[in-house]
Amino acid sequence: MESKWDHIDKLILGSVLNFKFLFKEISNKSLCLYRIGFGILLQILVLRFFFKGYIEKYFIEPKFFFKYYPFYLSNINGEYFYILFSLMYLFSVLITIGLFYKFSMISFTILFTYFHFYDIAYYLNHYYLVNLICFLLCFQNLGENYSVKSHFTKNRITTTKAYHLYLILFQISIVYFFGFVAKLKSDWLFEALPVSIWLKQKLDIPILGYFFQFQFTSYFVSYFGLLFDLCIPFILISKYKNYGMILAFLFHLSTSILFQIGMFPYIMLFSIFLFYSNFETIRENNIEYKKLILILLYVIFQILFPLRFLFYKNLSWREEGFRFSWNIMVIEKRGSIEFKVIDKKTKKEFLVSPKNYLTEFQSFMLSTQPDMILEFAKFLKKEFGDVEIYADSFVSLNGQESKRFINPKIDLSLEQESFKPKNFILKE
Repeated sequence: MESKWDHIDKLILGSVLNFKFLFKEISNKSLCLYRIGFGILLQILVLRFFFKGYIEKYFIEPKFFFKYYPFYLSNINGEYFYILFSLMYLFSVLITIGLFYKFSMISFTILFTYFHFYDIAYYLNHYYLVNLICFLLCFQNLGENYSVKSHFTKNRITTTKAYHLYLILFQISIVYFFGFVAKLKSDWLFEALPVSIWLKQKLDIPILGYFFQFQFTSYFVSYFGLLFDLCIPFILISKYKNYGMILAFLFHLSTSILFQIGMFPYIMLFSIFLFYSNFETIRENNIEYKKLILILLYVIFQILFPLRFLFYKNLSWREEGFRFSWNIMVIEKRGSIEFKVIDKKTKKEFLVSPKNYLTEFQSFMLSTQPDMILEFAKFLKKEFGDVEIYADSFVSLNGQESKRFINPKIDLSLEQESFKPKNFILKE
């Protein structure tokens, strides 16, 4: 007799929303190979912190750390980050060779998340992407092929549910799509900004540097980047995927050389090789509805969360809703800031430079980030007691003349952090 779930299954299969393909069994070999390459990238990412002195620079030298509202991680002794990164490196090696895979993947993800969310100043889009990919890989058994374990285990798992692969491909495509959305701004479309600024800083590059002085080149690069982000996911699922791979290789390699944006181009470039996976069905399975709900919730979140900037005005200037929205290389922003402190009892005034409390990098990031400015003002309130805190702040966006950024008449010590638009940010 047909069960209730069989009936529902047939209804779904007969509709446009046919999710059964997500639960078919496919070969896990491409994902196991991905585990190796991604594990190597994780090793490089971690080793950079040791060899470039980033642990000292970012976690030992600073005396103050900016928190993500509303999450407040407790601070630890900076020296412990050597242990944390050592453990991350160990787990990344185990991930690469496929030994104790699930334990290593989950452990790495937890430690990396802690490091990533330790200070707002250190936010990078590719760290966020690594976080998400690691999260998705935690639910898979990828230590079964091309691994140490495979040499000692006869009954290996050689298949996986298709949704494990599709979710990673979806995540990569989302990055490209919102990279396209982020470029739909007048500065990018009509003035080739900030690309023209960046290219004119590269005039000393042999041969190509000569062309970077022309505005036409800036417009070409701007629109090429825009169209690349929009089209590349569709090209990679078409019969022209070989051309798409060549295009992606040249694009990400050139952005890495020109703009020096860390590991991001290599993570994206390596991840798109998954579009070459074998999608052939090995076995059909019924829909697992609880898992389907979780999958849909993840997909919906990844689509809607970056769109929260629609609730704010002038994203490039205000930067509310800017993080975690794949705004990758779309603005050039510099600022300067000092804080005026007024003792409420004596009415004495004095200026405070953030550089007296923060590292050079933190001070640079603070000068253009409203939530960091507010948090630092709260810190100064605790530091000096019964005082008023005002910001003397100027910001230049995409090479334009500096303009006052924070309303100098608003006492920031009285402002409360929230997800609402901040009324102390002045119009551009």
